[in-house]
Amino acid sequence: MQTSSRLIYEAAGCTFFLGVLGTLLFDTPVLGLNGTLWVLGLCGGVAVLTLRWRKTATLRETLPFAGIGVLGMLLLLRDAPPLTAAIVLGLLGLFVLFIRQQQVATLHPALRAGIGQLSLVQTVFSAWLRLIPDTLNFDYRRLNTHRSSVHATGIARGLLLTAPLLLVFGTLLASADQTFERILLSAIQIDIESAWWHIVRVVFFGGLAAGVLRGSLFVLDVDVRHEPKQTIGATEIQVILGSIALLFGGYVMVQLPYFFGGLETVLGTRGLTIAQYAREGFFELSWVASLSLLVLFGLHTRLDDTARPQTAFRQMALVVLLLLTVMLMSAGQRMLVYVGEFGLSAMRLYVSVFLVWAALVFFWFGATVLRSQRDRFVPGAAIAGFVLLMGLTLANPEAQVVRFNIDRASQTRTFDVSYALSLSTDVVPTLAESAEHLPSATDRSAVADALLCAYDDPAPRGWKGWTWSRSRAYAAVQMHQTELWWHASDAALNCSEVRRPFVR
Repeated sequence: MQTSSRLIYEAAGCTFFLGVLGTLLFDTPVLGLNGTLWVLGLCGGVAVLTLRWRKTATLRETLPFAGIGVLGMLLLLRDAPPLTAAIVLGLLGLFVLFIRQQQVATLHPALRAGIGQLSLVQTVFSAWLRLIPDTLNFDYRRLNTHRSSVHATGIARGLLLTAPLLLVFGTLLASADQTFERILLSAIQIDIESAWWHIVRVVFFGGLAAGVLRGSLFVLDVDVRHEPKQTIGATEIQVILGSIALLFGGYVMVQLPYFFGGLETVLGTRGLTIAQYAREGFFELSWVASLSLLVLFGLHTRLDDTARPQTAFRQMALVVLLLLTVMLMSAGQRMLVYVGEFGLSAMRLYVSVFLVWAALVFFWFGATVLRSQRDRFVPGAAIAGFVLLMGLTLANPEAQVVRFNIDRASQTRTFDVSYALSLSTDVVPTLAESAEHLPSATDRSAVADALLCAYDDPAPRGWKGWTWSRSRAYAAVQMHQTELWWHASDAALNCSEVRRPFVR
């Protein structure tokens, strides 16, 4: 693709527009409609400029772009901070994949083999982290090839030269006459702190947009030469993965009695409680699964191309994957035991879904990387994560947690009201509908007081942070207002005495 001055001007204009749009939309601490509008604005800018200057796009190139639009729309649905953070991370990951796909399609076929070996880290570095040095080192004189470019450059230089002169002359004239000083200050009312944060937001969101546009429209300045690299042979693979397999095998052997013996074996083990068995291993096993996948993928990228190291890696990696599968099953059993004894929480549900994704990724790793099809691994893992994230968002996980604990409370007669009220607005409709089914009058009163005080004002709290969950929360409280007042205490009449949940 030929880089022209018009393309650079259009990309710079789009970057500035998205930076200003970001500071206008994100002056509120909540994320909702503002996030969706900014993501869709970025997608629109990329689509228009890409089709304008590239003309063609294949289905494989547009899949990450379509996923970005879908995830951007998901920001409208839920209010749970962990789920929102996962969506934002998913957006960043898909933008990186989209940039990589665009680079492969843009380069000459002779260079595609080299650019295809670029890691995602190199893509991020080339598209985002080098924006500042590239901007400072850019030769802007080559843009002055058109008459419009000359005028635009002249105006920009004139403004830069005029600003210090106006500042000096204005200060002197204001000091000379108090009336002129009052007029000048009333005309130029600038809140320094507010202006600073506006500048920071413009730079931040403009930088995000600039990185995406740079990776989508311009060939990244990367070295695609096949230079010799430090490779790992069969002996090193056997030592590294063999040691890991021995460690994992020893852990699995220790866990076998608990894995097949059930709660009786746990309770019969000296000094071991159900809480210790379930809680102290679940999250650690999640970290082990994540780090193991990174180690396996990293070793494969440095693997010698000869047959013996490839065979050794496939054999040892398969053993490690099988042991990890058993460990994931053990982690799942631990979570079932813990939920049965102590109830469900949002974090336990999120980590459980993560382990499901890890199991799918392990299977996909064996089906692609171990069969010399590494290029398919990252897109497949991204698709699996995208599907699980979309399904989790649509299922409303925090509401499912509260509903599960309310059903469990009918048997155990205990319900953690404080935890339920610490969750986001996603749980409000469930709490409003099920308040009368809580086991004790104290629990019903606490929930009713909190809901009535948090949603005493039926008006929305601003359109920028609008989400479907916040809208439904107000509607649900208004719908069940009569039942809630029936269970409410006198404190609900004075909401200042009640801790107001859900409000961020």
